[in-house]
Amino acid sequence: MALTEAQALFLPVSLGTIAMIFSYVWSIFVMNKPRYALKEFKHPYAPWQAGQDDPQVYRGWKASENQREWLAITIPFAWIFALYAPTLDCLTAFIPLPLPALGSVVVEWSILAASLVWAHANLEYMKGYMESTEARVPPFHLRTNAFKFIAFGAIISCLAALVRLFV
Repeated sequence: MALTEAQALFLPVSLGTIAMIFSYVWSIFVMNKPRYALKEFKHPYAPWQAGQDDPQVYRGWKASENQREWLAITIPFAWIFALYAPTLDCLTAFIPLPLPALGSVVVEWSILAASLVWAHANLEYMKGYMESTEARVPPFHLRTNAFKFIAFGAIISCLAALVRLFV
């Protein structure tokens, strides 16, 4: 595969990766605003100590930990999906689909769309969680659904690659 072909194939997932990472970095700024406003704040963060026990800051810290975990899980799945998406074309031999080339442009750009939804929900999750534990739930579900699309896409495309080996 020529370099320009590889760049074209991986452009959507590259943009999606940037968006997901940026949503986490931006969330750090959202979390830090009230955190550094605490007069007693010191590193390392110790939410059990007086002066650092602000509930909004604590929820932001917990949200940040959750975001980091999800980011580390989601990005590899997105890249696996992008790498094996072209193999989904072999499924049209078994399942009649209206798309002539499922693993081409449609799937590759749907990875970007799902990544953008994930990134938006990730940022809203931080904002919601800092507001209240209840406000974090809708963005959490949205991010989870975007993750499911990416993860199941990765799994199905890997299975399609396995089928292609034996068919």
